[in-house]
Amino acid sequence: MNLKLNTTAAAILAVSLAGSLAFAGAPPESAQQKSGSAKKAAKPTKPSVEDQIQALREEMEQQINSLKNDLAEKNAELQKAQQ
Repeated sequence: MNLKLNTTAAAILAVSLAGSLAFAGAPPESAQQKSGSAKKAAKPTKPSVEDQIQALREEMEQQINSLKNDLAEKNAELQKAQQ
């Protein structure tokens, strides 16, 4: 019985050590970044809301101008076909 108890205790100890080694693998991403060198480039900043609005406005103006040109071409074709 003592041999069975010792074997069971050894097996439990081996499993718990293997489990703890699995968790002690690579450190989490945040820990790796803190220990990195100071030479890393800073993250690019996100554009401000005003910049995003301005970019959308310019894109919409381009689309509107394109649609106006298409409409003018269609009107010219329609007038030619009616004559």
